[in-house]
Amino acid sequence: KGWSNIFGGTGKPVIGAVFSHYKVDAVAVKDNFIDLNYMTYMFQFESIHGKLKGTVKAKSSNAKPPTSSRTDPTNIKWGDAADEYAVESKAEGCALLEAGAKKISISTHSTNALKFGIGVNHEKYENFLKTVRNASCRTSCLASLARVIHDNVGIVEGLVTIVYAITATKKTLPGPAGKLWHDRGFPEHYSCFYTDATKVVGMVIPELNREHTGMAFHVPTHKVSVVDLSCCLKYYNIKKPVKQALEDPLKGILGFTEDQIVTCNIKNDTQSSTFDPGTGVVLNDHLVKFIFKYGNEFGYSNMLVNYMSYIALKE
Repeated sequence: KGWSNIFGGTGKPVIGAVFSHYKVDAVAVKDNFIDLNYMTYMFQFESIHGKLKGTVKAKSSNAKPPTSSRTDPTNIKWGDAADEYAVESKAEGCALLEAGAKKISISTHSTNALKFGIGVNHEKYENFLKTVRNASCRTSCLASLARVIHDNVGIVEGLVTIVYAITATKKTLPGPAGKLWHDRGFPEHYSCFYTDATKVVGMVIPELNREHTGMAFHVPTHKVSVVDLSCCLKYYNIKKPVKQALEDPLKGILGFTEDQIVTCNIKNDTQSSTFDPGTGVVLNDHLVKFIFKYGNEFGYSNMLVNYMSYIALKE
């Protein structure tokens, strides 16, 4: 049983994933700025993923799951709603524990919580941990395939380019944003910057620490992003190991396709990444470019729910 704090880019698809996940129940939702009627509307109609297949109704009392818009999470006793596991999409992990949550899975930035990626290092979770940080969407995508490649053929070093779909913090029209170049109108340009995703991969796969660096582009597309991993291998023969990993241990986590797809074709996929060997380039037996795609929100939210299920099973 779990609840979501902030009904936004991650919180909303997390609740959607919970409704289609037979092992998890949603018992509560919190958002400081969205009332119940608008929350119902947002959940039912989505511009990219389409209309919800089901019925959603707003109830002022006895709602399932119940909702709250209180600012201070310590004033919300979600423990009374039989809440056990919370997805934190803001920065209130400790406060949520005070409010009665048993475990917190953080989807936003946190310097204190240990980082885990399902299919990468999730088995290192220990029951005494109260707060954990789930690896970000880009890290989950990059690390899951990097884990397979490194375990089977060995990565010596790598250079990563991530092509990000536009996110909610980017502006449609130019205006003050608090960060340089974030104030630009994103439909009009691409932006290029350094990404720390490669450092985070080193956190979940220690043997690859300092073996990668990378850059990223923000582009005006929706929901699905692309990772380009160019790496020097000890030897090259990766297609077969990836297919084997789809059955175990990365079944449901890593996707594989040889169809000529584009990014919008995987906007409703539940995996953390999809490997497309046909779009890669092999210069020689050691220098290889891999291309894989991931859903910023939908795929990532499903991984959050899967990880909560894993934590619950370990209790």
